[in-house]
Amino acid sequence: LEQWGDHLAATIGDRRLFIAYETIAAVATTSEHVFVTARPDVLIVPLRAFPDHAEMLAFGAHVDRLSHESAA
Repeated sequence: LEQWGDHLAATIGDRRLFIAYETIAAVATTSEHVFVTARPDVLIVPLRAFPDHAEMLAFGAHVDRLSHESAA
C-alpha cells in the first residue's frame, strides 16, 4: 500500500490498483480493517498492514479527509 499526493496505490497479487482521492465514495474503519470504496473497487486494508491500531485509524481518517478535500 502506497499513499501519494493524489491517489492510493496497492498491489494485490499481480494486480496494481490506483485510487484517486476524488473517486473515493466512502472510507469505513472497523476494529480490524479500513474499507476504501471507489466504485467498482473496494480496497480492504487489514490492521496487520499497520504498526498498530492507532496508525490504522489515522490512515483511515487521513484518506477520508483527502477524499472530501478532493471532491470540493
